[in-house]
Amino acid sequence: MKQIFKSILTAVFFLQIVTISAQAQFEKPEIEDLKNKEMTPLTNRDILPWLHLGVYGGYNHNIHTADFQTLPGFGTCSPGYKEGGGKGYFGGIMADYAISDLIGIEARLGYIMLDGELTRRGLIGNIQDVKNPDAVTEIFTDHVLKATLPAIVFEPMLNIRPVPRLSIRAGGSFASLLKSTFEYNEAIAEPDNLVFLNGEATRNQQSGEIPEKKSLMMGVTAGAGYDFPVGKSIFVMPEARYTLYFTDISSVNWKVSSFQIGAALKYAFYPKPEGRIYRDTVYMRDTTVNAVVGIPAERNTRTSVSETTEDHYEENDLYSRTTITEHYLREIPKTAAFSVNITATGIAPDGTRQSEPLIVVEETEWEELFPLLPYVFFKEGKSDIGEVRQNLLKETETAGFSEQKLPLATLGVYAELLNIIGSRMQENPKAKITLVGTNSNTGIEAKNTKLSKDRADAVKEYLTKVWKIGGDRISIEPRNLPQAPSNIAKEDGQVENRRVEIKSATYDIIKPVRKQEIIRSATPPLIELAQQATSEMGLKTWEVRVEQGGQTLRSFKNDIPSVPQLLRWRIDEAPVPQLEEPITISLRATDAAGETKIAETVLKVQQLTIKKKRFEKINDKRVERYSLILFEFDKAELGPENMKIAEEIKKRIGPTSTITIAGYADRMGESEYNRQLAKRRCESTQKALGLSDDRVVLKPVGSDTLLFDNDIPEGRSYCRTVQIIVETPVTE
Repeated sequence: MKQIFKSILTAVFFLQIVTISAQAQFEKPEIEDLKNKEMTPLTNRDILPWLHLGVYGGYNHNIHTADFQTLPGFGTCSPGYKEGGGKGYFGGIMADYAISDLIGIEARLGYIMLDGELTRRGLIGNIQDVKNPDAVTEIFTDHVLKATLPAIVFEPMLNIRPVPRLSIRAGGSFASLLKSTFEYNEAIAEPDNLVFLNGEATRNQQSGEIPEKKSLMMGVTAGAGYDFPVGKSIFVMPEARYTLYFTDISSVNWKVSSFQIGAALKYAFYPKPEGRIYRDTVYMRDTTVNAVVGIPAERNTRTSVSETTEDHYEENDLYSRTTITEHYLREIPKTAAFSVNITATGIAPDGTRQSEPLIVVEETEWEELFPLLPYVFFKEGKSDIGEVRQNLLKETETAGFSEQKLPLATLGVYAELLNIIGSRMQENPKAKITLVGTNSNTGIEAKNTKLSKDRADAVKEYLTKVWKIGGDRISIEPRNLPQAPSNIAKEDGQVENRRVEIKSATYDIIKPVRKQEIIRSATPPLIELAQQATSEMGLKTWEVRVEQGGQTLRSFKNDIPSVPQLLRWRIDEAPVPQLEEPITISLRATDAAGETKIAETVLKVQQLTIKKKRFEKINDKRVERYSLILFEFDKAELGPENMKIAEEIKKRIGPTSTITIAGYADRMGESEYNRQLAKRRCESTQKALGLSDDRVVLKPVGSDTLLFDNDIPEGRSYCRTVQIIVETPVTE
C-alpha cells in the first residue's frame, strides 16, 4: 500500500506542476491597436501544443508466462503451468509535456486488470475399456488456475513525435496490485463421460489470496498513437501499446505482459504566439420587415447575433478581425381577414353528385340468408384452437348464445360458426358430424396427417368440453389436402387448405342462418361537407354540427389550426334522421384573437316509413337477399347444400318478384377469367331456380369488386358466391 500511495502522490504533484506552468503560459499579452494595413493570408505554420491533459481507457489482452507446478502452501498434482491469457479493461488520467516539437515526456496514472487463466492438461491414469477388455483408455485432466489481478499503474514515458500528431512512446510501468486472488480446480477432460470418486467431474477446488505476492511489479511499456482534432483544443488519440513486467506476480516464476488498444481524450494547451496581436471589430446590421396581424403598434426586435473571426499572420504578428452581424425584425400592424363557409353535396351509390340534395329516408322489410362456411382455418404448422378466427365461449356463456343475436354481417356470422354448430347439435340430439382435418401438403405440413388429426381433435375438444356434445357424435377423418383443394401452387390456396371441414348428413346442422329486420336506408346515402375557415390570426378551434329538431346527428371537431376541406356523413349510420324537419349543418370557427364566425346550410328531409308507404299506397317492397356457397375453388356447379338453399329460395319467389343474381370470385386468377367464372355461377343458379331469361337480371361481377377481405381465407371463400336479391312488391 505504501507503494500505491507514493505512486499517487507523485502523479498528483506532476499534474500540479504542469497546470501551474500552463496558467503562466496563458497570461494575456498586451494587445495593441490595429494598424492601418491590409491583412495578409495566414502563413504556413503549425503551432503544436506544449501540454496535453486528459483521460484514457480501452481494452487489454493479457499474456501470462509461467514455470511452476503449484502456488506456495497449496498442494496440487498439476504437471506445471507454462502459459495462459486473459482480458480486461484499463483507464486513467494522463499528462503530456512537450520539451520540443520532437521530444516530450508523458505520465499516466490509472487502473488496469491483469487477470489471467493458466491451464495445463495432464495424464492421471487409465481405465480398462468395457467393450474391449484388451484395451485401456487414458484419463486426462485439466488443471485450471484463474487469477484476479486489478492494479494501480504509474507510467512515466518518453514521447517522440517524428511527424506532427504522431507520437511513439516508451518508458517504465510500475503496477501495484490492489487484489490478488486465485481459483483452482482439476476437471476431467478426456474421456468426458467419467467422474471422480466424489461423483463430480471436478475436484481439488481451492481459492484464496495468492501467497507471497509482490507488492510492486516493474516493467517497460511502448506504444504509438495519433491525435485527431475534434475541436479547437480537444483531441482524440487512438493508440496501441504493449507492456512487459519483469517482476513475478508471486515468489514463483510467473510474469504477465499486456497488449492494450484504446483511446485518449485530451485537452491541449498552446504556447502564446511570439510577436504582437492586432484586433479589429466590424458591426453589420440587416432588417426584415413583416406585416403582422394583431399587434397595436410598430415594433422592432433584434432576433439574432452572429459573430465570426478571421485570423491572419504577417511574419510573427497576428491580425484578428471579428465581424458581428445583428439581425433585426421590424413588424408593422395589419388587419386580420377571417372567413368561413360550408356546402353540402349528396353522393349517390353510382357516384352521381347533387347540390343541396333532398334526403329521403326509407324503411324496407329485409330478409337475408347467411349460408355457413363450414371451415375452420388454422395457421401454418399449428393446431391451437385459440389461434383461429372464431369467437370461443366459456361453458358458462353458452346458455346466453342465440342465432337471433348474430350481427347482420357475413364474417360476423362466420366468427360464431363453432357456437352455431354446438347450439344446433344440442337442439338436434340425434345429429352427428364429421370433422375432416386437412393440411396444405407443403413445407412442414407435407404428408403430415398427424397435424390434420390434431386440428380436428382441437375442434372436437371445444364442442365436447364447452358445448357438452357427446364424443360418440363426432367422427374424425384426417387427410392431407382437402377433397376439393384450393390452388396448391399459390400461397392463398395453401392457406385455405390448412383447415377442418365440418360435415353432417343432418341439414339442420349446417343450414344457413336466416335474419329478418326493418332496414332504414337513405338516398343519397352519403353527404359530402366542404368547409372553409381561414383567419390570418390563425384558427384556435372549429366544429361542424349536423342537427335536426334539437338533436345532434353528427359532430366533427378538433383543436387544430386548420379545418379539413372535406368531411363525409353516412346518413344510414345511427343516429339516422327521424323527422321530416330540415337538417341544419353549421360550421363554427374561432380564431386566435377570440373572434367567432358561423356558416350554415339547410337540407330538406322526406321520411318513407313502411306504414306511410302502405297508407299512402306508395311503392313498397320486401327485399330478400340470399348467398349460395360454397362454390368449390374455380368451380361453377352447385353442390347438394346449395341445391337445398335454391329450393328454399324458389318458394319465396312470387309472380311479381324481381330477381337479380350477382356472381363474384376471389382475387386468385385474372380479372377477365373471374368475370367468366362468375357468369357461369350466375347461369348455374338461374337454372337451379328454374327462371327464364325475362325473369332475372344477371350481373357477373367476378373479382372487380371483392365482397370481403381477401387477405384472410374465409374472406376469399365467401367471395366464391352468387347473391340472389328477390324484391317483392307489398300492397297491404
